[in-house]
Amino acid sequence: MARREIPEIDERQCTACGECVAVCPTECLAVWNALAVLGNVHACVSCGICERICGFGAIQMVAEYE
Repeated sequence: MARREIPEIDERQCTACGECVAVCPTECLAVWNALAVLGNVHACVSCGICERICGFGAIQMVAEYE
């Protein structure tokens, strides 16, 4: 079983600013219903750019097992 990391978004911290969406190289994040969401988990390349760009601490990369 392979391990990779995907972004987990904290609804309490997310302001739906869209910064994470703008920097995602695979366009797997989106703002929907006033929250950032991981729309296509399979497109995520685990780069962590979204976590680093979020100024609100709303995104944390967490392990996912495939």
